[in-house]
Amino acid sequence: MYLSRLILNPRSPHVQRDLAEPYEMHRTLMRSFPRFNASDGSGGPRVLWRLDSDRRTGHLTVYVQSHVEPDWCALSTAHPGYVLEPEAAGVEANPVCRGDLDRKTELRPGQVLSFRLRANPSKKQPAGRKNNPRIGLVNEEEQLAWLRRKGEQGGFALASVAIAREDGPKDMAKGRKQMNGAQAKLSLLSVRFEGFLKITDPQAFRRTIFSGIGPGKAFGFGLLSIAPA
Repeated sequence: MYLSRLILNPRSPHVQRDLAEPYEMHRTLMRSFPRFNASDGSGGPRVLWRLDSDRRTGHLTVYVQSHVEPDWCALSTAHPGYVLEPEAAGVEANPVCRGDLDRKTELRPGQVLSFRLRANPSKKQPAGRKNNPRIGLVNEEEQLAWLRRKGEQGGFALASVAIAREDGPKDMAKGRKQMNGAQAKLSLLSVRFEGFLKITDPQAFRRTIFSGIGPGKAFGFGLLSIAPA
């Protein structure tokens, strides 16, 4: 598994477009992954990503987790100036890529880790409601209950958590075109969870890290970042 960090150039017109349309950012990031053989049933490389604003520097940073090694030169070739050079960003390396995280990361029952997750806590609409199959959970108690359920399924329990709602539901363009030629829109609730979790099932937790949490992954949701407590 590979983890990459991209520090975006806020003056780039392509960055400005992608900030307004998260699905376009997904398409931009996918330029850096090799073509895949759709006949193998994999559906392409599994990629999770999240846009963060660095609290210390103010940099716009995209974290990308993938099962195949990215070629970020392809992104720089397609959109020159999209990513800040290390000297301009004030970092040692950009992006930061590490291989084989799955084998190097030790996970054990009872282990406490800090975490960050940007997610779309939601539930399915009642049967017969086809226009918007999922609705966001706006109540914090419902959001916490949603994450606890994901933890029960995903091998972890919440120790402590803080919730930050991000700008309310957003209309996000989807690549699929409607019959009138306009892009289809989805309204997705964005919530940031931060805090500490305890591993209850290492194997299930490892699968959760690989696959992400919740819906909307193409829009930058679901990447679970962990660090020593």
